[in-house]
Amino acid sequence: MRIEYLRLGLTAALAVVLGLGLMTDRPTEQKASSGHLLFLSTGCIGCHRTEDTSPTAEIGPSLIGLADRAGSRVPGLLAVEYVTQSIRQPQSFTVPGYGFDTMPTFDLTDAEVDSLVEYLLAG
Repeated sequence: MRIEYLRLGLTAALAVVLGLGLMTDRPTEQKASSGHLLFLSTGCIGCHRTEDTSPTAEIGPSLIGLADRAGSRVPGLLAVEYVTQSIRQPQSFTVPGYGFDTMPTFDLTDAEVDSLVEYLLAG
């Protein structure tokens, strides 16, 4: 908890020094940017292709155009719900041609999942 406060304090100080402020008129872009960093740091880039990344090995399906198809993959689920559940419970849905148990589960916070979803659906 103490480390989290320290990190928030350092983030605030850096934002002030750089003149960025803590609030933004574009929270979606900020979430998408955080999601991009998560995509890289959690290793998603190792298996999935996006508009701005190439995987080291294309083990998982391409995520290019995900926003266009995610809302129609599972009847009754919106794109955001589908992608969120796919991250939280990867074995819930499979894409034809890809292994059922290939994608690992990640211990991500709700905020991290939200950021990742924003990034994936923004592309």
